[in-house]
Amino acid sequence: GLMTEAAERVTQYALCDLDWPHLWLTNAQENHPSRRIKEKQGARLIDLMIGEHVGGRGPQMVWLLRREDWLAREVEIQPRLKFAGSADSG
Repeated sequence: GLMTEAAERVTQYALCDLDWPHLWLTNAQENHPSRRIKEKQGARLIDLMIGEHVGGRGPQMVWLLRREDWLAREVEIQPRLKFAGSADSG
């Protein structure tokens, strides 16, 4: 979906263009679609804690997405992705 595509582009920019080694990510525990995006990107669940969300305080999931994990997964899906700057995105 749209959020998955947006997450992929932001992740690519951070890990490849900016050369960051990893990203720390969070979501409300009950936000299952957000959790699924992180799982698809290869992030690892690190911790559960109480945090602030749009709906107030509640359980929060903390994830670590390492560049090498994302790139390993990226190789599997790269042929399906088309980025705005690529020659074949016409």
